[in-house]
Amino acid sequence: MSNSVRSSEAEVLTKAQRIVLELNNDSTKRAIDGNEFVLILGYAPWCARSAELMPQFAEAATSLKELGSPLLMAKLDANRHTKAASTLGIKGFPTSKLLFVNGTSQAYTGGLSAEEIVIWPRKETGVPLIKISSVAEADEFLKKYHTFVIVLFEKFEQYLTMKSSLLKQATLMIINLDDNIVATVLIPDIKDTKHFLGIVKSEPERYTPYEGTFKMDKILQFMDYNKLPLVTKLTELNSARVYSSPVQLQVDHCDIEKIMSNVWR
Repeated sequence: MSNSVRSSEAEVLTKAQRIVLELNNDSTKRAIDGNEFVLILGYAPWCARSAELMPQFAEAATSLKELGSPLLMAKLDANRHTKAASTLGIKGFPTSKLLFVNGTSQAYTGGLSAEEIVIWPRKETGVPLIKISSVAEADEFLKKYHTFVIVLFEKFEQYLTMKSSLLKQATLMIINLDDNIVATVLIPDIKDTKHFLGIVKSEPERYTPYEGTFKMDKILQFMDYNKLPLVTKLTELNSARVYSSPVQLQVDHCDIEKIMSNVWR
């Protein structure tokens, strides 16, 4: 990697981290009281997992701001500011919590990648749907996101009754499109928009259309079975998504070597 690329990435990360508010014992309560939604990351400077998560959290904060989310992203050195950490119930590192202005809170149960951190609070705060209305918006969206569900809610009356339930239960980013012209930007090789619901992924099969009946349980099952690539390498960042998948087929590197040796024969 060139020095210019590293410098550019460092600048992006620095800018993103400025968006995340640094809290302390005195400012935590003010931040919570002054914002409708606050997603707090409790961390410790010496914690390796905190260090791995911080860039993802900062990147998600940038994306949420660009999407117009009212959510405040904040971080708390829970090792140093023990009073605030105790009040929030932060005991381990890293710990994330979604706090509401009415005084309630909810433990973070999403994934660890920036994309998953964007999806979870949008769903929990009632604004999970992203609407793309132009080719320019679609181009910008593709620069950041690689796995998402595309729907055309207005096209089918059935969607109107299941829309809220679908958005509440889905674990993928859901994109609502205005027309098929915009769809061709996100899926250049799309052939059929008759049943317009499908998953886009950054892999060879790129677009997987949903061809079943418009029933909630069937649609959610389709999403669960198709949200991951056919072959996924397990990492710290995607572990939550992999282990929550109903497709339970994992192999270690030794198994892969045996399988591939048989294939090569």
